[in-house]
Amino acid sequence: MYNRDRVRSLAARAAGALVILLGLAGTLAAQTTAKSSAFGESINLRLLPLLGSGIPIGSGPLPLVAGTAPQPFNRSGSLASITVATPATGRILAAGLLTVHASSGVPGTDSSAADATVANLALDVVQRLPLLTLGADVVRSTVALSGSCADGPVPVGTTSIVNARVGGLLGIGISVAASPAPNTVLLNAPGLRVVLNEQIAATEAGVRGLTVNAIHVSLNALPLAGLGLLSGDVVLSQSHAEIHCAEGSADLGVTNVGSPDPVSPGGVLTYSIGVANAGPDAAQQTILTDPLPAGVTLLAVSPSQGSCSGTTTLTCDLGTLAPGDQTFVTIAVSANQLGVLTNTASVASALPDPNPGDNQATAVNTVQSGGPAQ
Repeated sequence: MYNRDRVRSLAARAAGALVILLGLAGTLAAQTTAKSSAFGESINLRLLPLLGSGIPIGSGPLPLVAGTAPQPFNRSGSLASITVATPATGRILAAGLLTVHASSGVPGTDSSAADATVANLALDVVQRLPLLTLGADVVRSTVALSGSCADGPVPVGTTSIVNARVGGLLGIGISVAASPAPNTVLLNAPGLRVVLNEQIAATEAGVRGLTVNAIHVSLNALPLAGLGLLSGDVVLSQSHAEIHCAEGSADLGVTNVGSPDPVSPGGVLTYSIGVANAGPDAAQQTILTDPLPAGVTLLAVSPSQGSCSGTTTLTCDLGTLAPGDQTFVTIAVSANQLGVLTNTASVASALPDPNPGDNQATAVNTVQSGGPAQ
Protein backbone atom coordinates (compact mmCIF):
# COMPACT_ATOMS: atom_id res chain seq x y z
CA MET A 1 0.00 0.00 0.00
CA TYR A 2 1.24 3.48 -0.79
CA ASN A 3 1.07 6.34 1.70
CA ARG A 4 -2.29 8.13 1.31
CA ASP A 5 -1.23 11.08 3.49
CA ARG A 6 1.72 11.65 1.19
CA VAL A 7 -0.61 11.53 -1.82
CA ARG A 8 -2.82 14.20 -0.22
CA SER A 9 0.23 16.37 0.35
CA LEU A 10 1.33 15.96 -3.25
CA ALA A 11 -2.14 16.82 -4.44
CA ALA A 12 -2.07 19.99 -2.37
CA ARG A 13 1.26 21.02 -3.89
CA ALA A 14 -0.01 20.37 -7.38
CA ALA A 15 -3.20 22.30 -6.61
CA GLY A 16 -1.12 25.38 -5.80
CA ALA A 17 0.54 25.20 -9.18
CA LEU A 18 -2.84 24.76 -10.87
CA VAL A 19 -4.20 27.88 -9.18
CA ILE A 20 -1.37 29.84 -10.79
CA LEU A 21 -2.24 28.36 -14.19
CA LEU A 22 -5.92 29.22 -13.78
CA GLY A 23 -5.04 32.78 -12.88
CA LEU A 24 -3.64 33.26 -16.38
CA ALA A 25 -7.13 33.03 -17.89
CA GLY A 26 -8.64 36.32 -18.98
CA THR A 27 -9.96 36.07 -22.51
CA LEU A 28 -13.61 36.01 -23.45
CA ALA A 29 -15.31 32.85 -24.61
CA ALA A 30 -15.76 32.43 -28.34
CA GLN A 31 -19.22 33.16 -29.64
CA THR A 32 -21.41 31.55 -32.30
CA THR A 33 -22.68 33.97 -34.93
CA ALA A 34 -25.10 33.66 -37.82
CA LYS A 35 -26.09 35.55 -40.95
CA SER A 36 -28.93 35.28 -43.42
CA SER A 37 -30.22 37.32 -46.33
CA ALA A 38 -32.67 37.16 -49.22
CA PHE A 39 -33.57 39.14 -52.31
CA GLY A 40 -36.06 38.76 -55.11
CA GLU A 41 -34.11 39.91 -58.16
CA SER A 42 -30.67 41.19 -59.14
CA ILE A 43 -29.66 42.23 -62.65
CA ASN A 44 -26.10 43.19 -63.51
CA LEU A 45 -25.67 43.29 -67.28
CA ARG A 46 -23.62 45.24 -69.77
CA LEU A 47 -24.47 45.66 -73.42
CA LEU A 48 -21.54 46.38 -75.71
CA PRO A 49 -23.18 47.88 -78.81
CA LEU A 50 -21.84 47.62 -82.34
CA LEU A 51 -20.82 51.26 -82.07
CA GLY A 52 -20.09 53.25 -78.95
CA SER A 53 -19.31 52.47 -75.33
CA GLY A 54 -20.87 49.86 -73.08
CA ILE A 55 -24.37 50.35 -71.69
CA PRO A 56 -24.96 49.14 -68.09
CA ILE A 57 -28.27 47.46 -67.34
CA GLY A 58 -28.83 46.99 -63.65
CA SER A 59 -31.46 46.50 -61.00
CA GLY A 60 -31.49 45.35 -57.39
CA PRO A 61 -30.94 43.38 -55.40
CA LEU A 62 -34.61 44.09 -54.67
CA PRO A 63 -36.23 43.72 -52.22
CA LEU A 64 -33.38 42.86 -49.87
CA VAL A 65 -33.38 41.83 -46.20
CA ALA A 66 -30.37 40.74 -44.16
CA GLY A 67 -29.33 40.27 -40.56
CA THR A 68 -26.51 39.14 -38.29
CA ALA A 69 -26.93 37.39 -34.93
CA PRO A 70 -26.61 37.55 -32.00
CA GLN A 71 -29.21 38.95 -31.22
CA PRO A 72 -31.97 36.89 -32.85
CA PHE A 73 -33.72 38.59 -35.77
CA ASN A 74 -36.71 37.97 -38.02
CA ARG A 75 -36.98 40.33 -40.98
CA SER A 76 -39.28 40.49 -43.98
CA GLY A 77 -39.59 42.70 -47.02
CA SER A 78 -41.70 43.00 -50.16
CA LEU A 79 -42.02 44.83 -53.45
CA ALA A 80 -45.35 45.10 -55.22
CA SER A 81 -43.93 44.66 -58.74
CA ILE A 82 -40.93 45.41 -60.89
CA THR A 83 -40.11 45.94 -64.58
CA VAL A 84 -36.62 46.25 -66.04
CA ALA A 85 -36.31 47.39 -69.67
CA THR A 86 -34.09 49.47 -71.96
CA PRO A 87 -34.77 51.07 -75.34
CA ALA A 88 -32.12 48.87 -76.94
CA THR A 89 -33.21 45.50 -75.56
CA GLY A 90 -36.84 45.99 -74.67
CA ARG A 91 -38.09 44.30 -71.53
CA ILE A 92 -35.70 42.03 -69.64
CA LEU A 93 -37.70 41.35 -66.50
CA ALA A 94 -41.23 41.80 -65.23
CA ALA A 95 -42.65 40.38 -62.04
CA GLY A 96 -45.53 40.82 -59.67
CA LEU A 97 -45.19 40.62 -55.88
CA LEU A 98 -41.69 39.88 -54.56
CA THR A 99 -41.39 38.80 -50.90
CA VAL A 100 -38.29 37.99 -48.86
CA HIS A 101 -37.56 36.79 -45.36
CA ALA A 102 -34.42 36.22 -43.23
CA SER A 103 -34.09 35.05 -39.63
CA SER A 104 -31.78 33.58 -36.99
CA GLY A 105 -32.22 32.31 -33.43
CA VAL A 106 -28.59 32.67 -32.30
CA PRO A 107 -27.69 32.59 -29.44
CA GLY A 108 -30.86 30.83 -28.23
CA THR A 109 -30.75 28.24 -31.02
CA ASP A 110 -28.14 27.50 -33.66
CA SER A 111 -30.50 28.42 -36.50
CA SER A 112 -30.36 30.54 -39.63
CA ALA A 113 -32.87 30.63 -42.49
CA ALA A 114 -34.05 32.65 -45.48
CA ASP A 115 -36.52 32.47 -48.34
CA ALA A 116 -37.38 34.55 -51.41
CA THR A 117 -40.47 34.40 -53.65
CA VAL A 118 -41.16 36.02 -57.02
CA ALA A 119 -44.71 35.91 -58.40
CA ASN A 120 -45.78 36.18 -62.06
CA LEU A 121 -42.27 36.03 -63.46
CA ALA A 122 -41.51 37.02 -67.05
CA LEU A 123 -37.81 36.88 -67.98
CA ASP A 124 -36.63 37.76 -71.51
CA VAL A 125 -33.20 37.35 -73.10
CA VAL A 126 -33.95 39.73 -74.74
CA GLN A 127 -37.51 40.85 -75.60
CA ARG A 128 -36.60 42.35 -78.98
CA LEU A 129 -35.28 39.05 -80.33
CA PRO A 130 -36.20 36.95 -78.18
CA LEU A 131 -33.58 34.22 -77.69
CA LEU A 132 -35.03 32.84 -74.47
CA THR A 133 -38.12 33.54 -72.41
CA LEU A 134 -38.86 32.04 -69.03
CA GLY A 135 -42.10 32.55 -67.14
CA ALA A 136 -43.69 31.10 -64.02
CA ASP A 137 -46.55 31.77 -61.65
CA VAL A 138 -44.23 31.43 -58.63
CA VAL A 139 -40.47 31.08 -58.22
CA ARG A 140 -39.28 30.40 -54.65
CA SER A 141 -36.02 29.50 -52.95
CA THR A 142 -35.45 28.50 -49.33
CA VAL A 143 -32.45 27.70 -47.16
CA ALA A 144 -32.23 26.63 -43.53
CA LEU A 145 -29.57 25.26 -41.23
CA SER A 146 -30.84 22.49 -38.99
CA GLY A 147 -29.17 20.82 -36.04
CA SER A 148 -26.76 22.48 -33.63
CA CYS A 149 -23.12 23.50 -33.55
CA ALA A 150 -22.45 20.58 -31.22
CA ASP A 151 -23.68 18.13 -33.86
CA GLY A 152 -22.69 20.13 -36.94
CA PRO A 153 -25.49 22.19 -38.50
CA VAL A 154 -26.70 20.88 -41.86
CA PRO A 155 -27.75 23.40 -44.54
CA VAL A 156 -30.74 22.41 -46.69
CA GLY A 157 -31.85 24.39 -49.73
CA THR A 158 -34.83 24.06 -52.07
CA THR A 159 -36.25 25.67 -55.19
CA SER A 160 -39.81 25.43 -56.42
CA ILE A 161 -41.14 26.74 -59.73
CA VAL A 162 -44.91 26.72 -60.32
CA ASN A 163 -46.32 26.50 -63.86
CA ALA A 164 -43.05 27.23 -65.64
CA ARG A 165 -43.12 28.30 -69.30
CA VAL A 166 -40.09 28.34 -71.62
CA GLY A 167 -39.97 29.91 -75.08
CA GLY A 168 -37.78 31.78 -77.56
CA LEU A 169 -35.37 30.50 -80.17
CA LEU A 170 -33.19 28.69 -77.62
CA GLY A 171 -36.07 27.50 -75.45
CA ILE A 172 -37.73 25.15 -77.92
CA GLY A 173 -38.30 21.71 -76.38
CA ILE A 174 -37.09 22.69 -72.90
CA SER A 175 -39.23 21.84 -69.86
CA VAL A 176 -38.82 22.89 -66.24
CA ALA A 177 -39.40 20.63 -63.24
CA ALA A 178 -41.52 21.96 -60.40
CA SER A 179 -38.75 21.06 -57.92
CA PRO A 180 -35.49 21.02 -59.88
CA ALA A 181 -32.56 19.10 -58.46
CA PRO A 182 -29.66 21.13 -57.09
CA ASN A 183 -27.61 22.81 -59.83
CA THR A 184 -29.87 21.78 -62.70
CA VAL A 185 -28.48 23.16 -65.96
CA LEU A 186 -31.53 24.18 -67.96
CA LEU A 187 -29.57 25.59 -70.91
CA ASN A 188 -25.89 25.71 -71.78
CA ALA A 189 -25.37 27.47 -75.10
CA PRO A 190 -22.47 29.62 -76.35
CA GLY A 191 -22.62 32.81 -74.33
CA LEU A 192 -25.72 31.77 -72.33
CA ARG A 193 -26.10 29.44 -69.38
CA VAL A 194 -29.17 28.97 -67.20
CA VAL A 195 -28.99 27.09 -63.88
CA LEU A 196 -31.99 26.24 -61.72
CA ASN A 197 -31.76 25.65 -57.98
CA GLU A 198 -28.14 26.73 -57.97
CA GLN A 199 -26.64 25.80 -54.60
CA ILE A 200 -23.32 27.26 -53.49
CA ALA A 201 -21.90 25.95 -50.21
CA ALA A 202 -19.78 28.11 -47.93
CA THR A 203 -16.07 27.30 -48.17
CA GLU A 204 -14.74 29.44 -45.31
CA ALA A 205 -13.20 27.48 -42.46
CA GLY A 206 -15.51 27.15 -39.48
CA VAL A 207 -18.60 28.23 -41.43
CA ARG A 208 -21.59 26.14 -42.43
CA GLY A 209 -23.67 27.94 -45.00
CA LEU A 210 -25.51 27.76 -48.30
CA THR A 211 -26.68 30.15 -51.00
CA VAL A 212 -29.61 29.10 -53.17
CA ASN A 213 -30.38 30.91 -56.43
CA ALA A 214 -33.69 29.70 -57.82
CA ILE A 215 -32.70 30.92 -61.31
CA HIS A 216 -29.26 32.11 -62.39
CA VAL A 217 -28.76 33.34 -65.95
CA SER A 218 -25.12 33.90 -66.93
CA LEU A 219 -24.27 35.75 -70.14
CA ASN A 220 -20.79 35.94 -71.61
CA ALA A 221 -20.50 38.08 -74.74
CA LEU A 222 -23.79 36.71 -76.02
CA PRO A 223 -24.23 38.05 -79.58
CA LEU A 224 -27.50 39.90 -80.13
CA ALA A 225 -28.27 40.47 -83.79
CA GLY A 226 -28.15 44.16 -84.62
CA LEU A 227 -27.47 45.12 -80.99
CA GLY A 228 -24.01 43.92 -79.93
CA LEU A 229 -22.74 41.67 -77.14
CA LEU A 230 -24.50 41.12 -73.80
CA SER A 231 -22.64 40.00 -70.66
CA GLY A 232 -23.43 39.69 -66.97
CA ASP A 233 -25.83 37.92 -64.62
CA VAL A 234 -29.49 37.75 -63.71
CA VAL A 235 -30.31 36.13 -60.36
CA LEU A 236 -33.88 35.48 -59.24
CA SER A 237 -35.01 34.46 -55.76
CA GLN A 238 -31.79 34.20 -53.76
CA SER A 239 -31.71 32.84 -50.19
CA HIS A 240 -28.56 32.71 -48.09
CA ALA A 241 -27.93 31.43 -44.56
CA GLU A 242 -24.77 30.66 -42.59
CA ILE A 243 -23.60 29.86 -39.07
CA HIS A 244 -20.13 30.51 -37.70
CA CYS A 245 -19.84 27.86 -35.01
CA ALA A 246 -17.50 29.03 -32.28
CA GLU A 247 -14.74 26.46 -32.12
CA GLY A 248 -13.33 28.18 -29.08
CA SER A 249 -10.14 27.31 -27.25
CA ALA A 250 -9.10 25.84 -23.94
CA ASP A 251 -5.80 26.63 -22.25
CA LEU A 252 -4.90 23.39 -20.50
CA GLY A 253 -2.00 23.10 -18.10
CA VAL A 254 -0.47 20.08 -16.41
CA THR A 255 1.72 19.65 -13.34
CA ASN A 256 3.65 16.52 -12.33
CA VAL A 257 5.16 15.84 -8.90
CA GLY A 258 6.91 12.58 -7.96
CA SER A 259 7.57 11.58 -4.34
CA PRO A 260 9.54 10.53 -2.42
CA ASP A 261 12.82 11.67 -3.89
CA PRO A 262 15.06 9.79 -3.61
CA VAL A 263 13.31 6.45 -3.35
CA SER A 264 14.90 3.08 -2.50
CA PRO A 265 14.91 0.21 -5.00
CA GLY A 266 11.64 -1.66 -4.67
CA GLY A 267 10.03 1.33 -2.98
CA VAL A 268 6.77 2.97 -4.03
CA LEU A 269 7.05 6.14 -6.10
CA THR A 270 3.88 8.21 -6.39
CA TYR A 271 3.19 10.67 -9.17
CA SER A 272 0.52 13.30 -8.54
CA ILE A 273 -0.47 14.80 -11.88
CA GLY A 274 -2.77 17.82 -11.97
CA VAL A 275 -4.68 19.11 -14.99
CA ALA A 276 -6.31 22.55 -15.09
CA ASN A 277 -8.34 24.43 -17.70
CA ALA A 278 -7.68 28.17 -17.73
CA GLY A 279 -10.38 28.66 -20.39
CA PRO A 280 -11.84 30.53 -22.05
CA ASP A 281 -14.00 27.55 -23.15
CA ALA A 282 -14.81 24.12 -21.77
CA ALA A 283 -12.20 21.54 -22.73
CA GLN A 284 -14.06 18.56 -24.17
CA GLN A 285 -12.55 15.09 -24.60
CA THR A 286 -9.62 15.92 -22.33
CA ILE A 287 -6.98 13.20 -22.54
CA LEU A 288 -3.95 12.80 -20.25
CA THR A 289 -1.16 10.60 -21.59
CA ASP A 290 1.69 9.34 -19.42
CA PRO A 291 4.30 6.92 -20.79
CA LEU A 292 5.77 5.50 -17.59
CA PRO A 293 9.57 5.40 -17.44
CA ALA A 294 11.42 2.15 -17.94
CA GLY A 295 12.33 0.45 -14.70
CA VAL A 296 8.97 0.89 -12.94
CA THR A 297 5.94 -1.32 -12.53
CA LEU A 298 2.47 0.15 -12.27
CA LEU A 299 0.79 -0.57 -8.95
CA ALA A 300 -2.31 1.63 -9.03
CA VAL A 301 -3.83 4.60 -10.81
CA SER A 302 -6.60 6.79 -9.40
CA PRO A 303 -8.16 9.69 -11.39
CA SER A 304 -10.41 12.14 -9.54
CA GLN A 305 -12.66 12.07 -12.61
CA GLY A 306 -12.84 9.95 -15.73
CA SER A 307 -11.00 6.68 -16.23
CA CYS A 308 -7.51 5.43 -17.09
CA SER A 309 -6.23 2.46 -19.06
CA GLY A 310 -2.88 0.92 -19.91
CA THR A 311 0.05 -0.46 -17.95
CA THR A 312 3.21 0.97 -19.51
CA THR A 313 1.58 3.99 -21.14
CA LEU A 314 -1.39 5.36 -19.23
CA THR A 315 -4.20 7.03 -21.15
CA CYS A 316 -6.73 8.85 -18.98
CA ASP A 317 -10.00 10.11 -20.45
CA LEU A 318 -10.85 12.99 -18.13
CA GLY A 319 -14.00 14.07 -19.99
CA THR A 320 -14.92 17.76 -19.95
CA LEU A 321 -13.16 20.39 -17.87
CA ALA A 322 -15.07 23.66 -17.54
CA PRO A 323 -13.08 26.91 -17.40
CA GLY A 324 -11.52 27.06 -13.94
CA ASP A 325 -11.81 23.32 -13.31
CA GLN A 326 -8.90 21.21 -12.09
CA THR A 327 -8.55 17.47 -11.65
CA PHE A 328 -5.87 15.05 -10.49
CA VAL A 329 -4.53 11.65 -11.44
CA THR A 330 -2.52 9.77 -8.84
CA ILE A 331 -0.19 7.02 -10.08
CA ALA A 332 1.72 4.61 -7.83
CA VAL A 333 4.63 2.62 -9.28
CA SER A 334 7.28 0.31 -7.94
CA ALA A 335 10.82 1.64 -8.53
CA ASN A 336 12.67 -1.47 -9.68
CA GLN A 337 16.20 -0.33 -10.50
CA LEU A 338 18.80 2.22 -9.51
CA GLY A 339 19.13 5.43 -11.48
CA VAL A 340 17.17 8.48 -12.58
CA LEU A 341 13.52 8.13 -13.52
CA THR A 342 12.05 10.74 -15.87
CA ASN A 343 8.29 10.80 -16.22
CA THR A 344 6.64 13.20 -18.70
CA ALA A 345 2.86 13.54 -18.81
CA SER A 346 0.97 15.49 -21.47
CA VAL A 347 -2.60 16.69 -21.89
CA ALA A 348 -4.79 17.70 -24.84
CA SER A 349 -8.47 18.21 -25.62
CA ALA A 350 -10.73 18.49 -28.64
CA LEU A 351 -10.26 22.29 -28.68
CA PRO A 352 -7.17 24.21 -29.80
CA ASP A 353 -4.88 25.30 -26.99
CA PRO A 354 -3.73 28.95 -27.22
CA ASN A 355 -0.80 28.24 -24.88
CA PRO A 356 0.54 24.74 -25.61
CA GLY A 357 3.79 25.38 -23.74
CA ASP A 358 2.33 24.12 -20.46
CA ASN A 359 0.71 21.00 -21.89
CA GLN A 360 3.58 18.80 -20.68
CA ALA A 361 5.13 18.39 -17.23
CA THR A 362 8.07 16.24 -16.17
CA ALA A 363 8.91 14.70 -12.81
CA VAL A 364 12.53 13.63 -12.27
CA ASN A 365 13.26 11.25 -9.39
CA THR A 366 16.27 9.28 -8.26
CA VAL A 367 16.25 5.63 -7.20
CA GLN A 368 19.15 4.99 -4.83
CA SER A 369 20.02 2.81 -1.90
CA GLY A 370 19.16 4.41 1.38
CA GLY A 371 16.15 6.29 -0.01
CA PRO A 372 12.71 5.94 1.58
CA ALA A 373 11.33 2.50 0.89
CA GLN A 374 7.72 3.25 1.92
